[in-house]
Amino acid sequence: MEDFNKMYMSMQIAGHEEALDLHAAFAKTGADNFQRFAGTMTASVKDRLTKAKQIESALPR
Repeated sequence: MEDFNKMYMSMQIAGHEEALDLHAAFAKTGADNFQRFAGTMTASVKDRLTKAKQIESALPR
């Protein structure tokens, strides 16, 4: 089960990092509606990424 948890959190972190990159790019260069949405979502994605990293670091090694 520990291997699953580590792999799952690793995938969550990678997914959130990718989402953060996409939102940041749309916030800078997207159409107006996309810029606003991406701008508001960036903070949420950052928070979730931070939490995912905290959970990963708390897993048994």
